Amino acid sequence: MNDLDRAKLGELLGWVMTAIYFSSRLPQFWTNYQRGSVEGLSAVMFLLAITGNVTYLGAILVKSCAWEDIKNIMPWIVDAFG
Repeated sequence: MNDLDRAKLGELLGWVMTAIYFSSRLPQFWTNYQRGSVEGLSAVMFLLAITGNVTYLGAILVKSCAWEDIKNIMPWIVDAFG
């Protein structure tokens, strides 16, 4: 398997991981919507998750802002926004 094939496989697995991550959140959103509240959600854990995603995204973008590099890691950027 050459480097191009490995890069494409890595990107595909990244998109699959992103889809799994987002689909795992749907039941939580649906339950909160039906209840009409976010009871039981820890504000501290929510803020820590946001902080983790922002710093993860920052680390990705600091490494390189060239479009070719960003295009290849787009699944992880989308996941960090999620």
